[in-house]
Amino acid sequence: MTKSKTSLLLTQTLINSWLYLYQVNDGEYYDKAYQDFLKTLKRIPLEDNEIFARGREFEKQVINGEYKEIYDIIKGGSYQVSKKKELVVDNLDFTVYGIADFVKNGVIYDTKRVNQYELQKYQYSSQHLIYLYLFDDCYEFTYLIVDNTDTFYEETYKRNDLTMTIDTLIHNFISFLKENNLFNIYLENWKGK
Repeated sequence: MTKSKTSLLLTQTLINSWLYLYQVNDGEYYDKAYQDFLKTLKRIPLEDNEIFARGREFEKQVINGEYKEIYDIIKGGSYQVSKKKELVVDNLDFTVYGIADFVKNGVIYDTKRVNQYELQKYQYSSQHLIYLYLFDDCYEFTYLIVDNTDTFYEETYKRNDLTMTIDTLIHNFISFLKENNLFNIYLENWKGK
């Protein structure tokens, strides 16, 4: 397999920004989602907002033990664990990169604070697929979720149950970029370090 000379960085933030386009039906919301995707693709930082601030505050509260159910699960685990891995898809070199909230005993944990939770909320997220690829010593990815009523939920994905491969996900992403004349923007802005 011929490898390209440039490694392209790939993160779950970028991929989820793209996947979100498929979840938005309404024209007005799609336009905003598309503009947000373009900002991410161009690596223009999204404006800090209440949602980001709330997420940071929630993470601090979890670490400080204010959400006992979650704290008891993540206690003793490693916090903010970064990983990167090289991969070739469609003759292109990629550096896949991510930072897991917590890793403990073969499980990756990601904390989420949401307004409302619905069953399998994260089934179409790329996060568990990408992180299970990065952390090949882990067998499971679990979202630890708290909603506005402070109800706690867990949503778990096991490596053996994944229906898509990282190669297919990346292939689909690159195909979308090429079909929509966005591939050069990706090349310009996501060269790996």
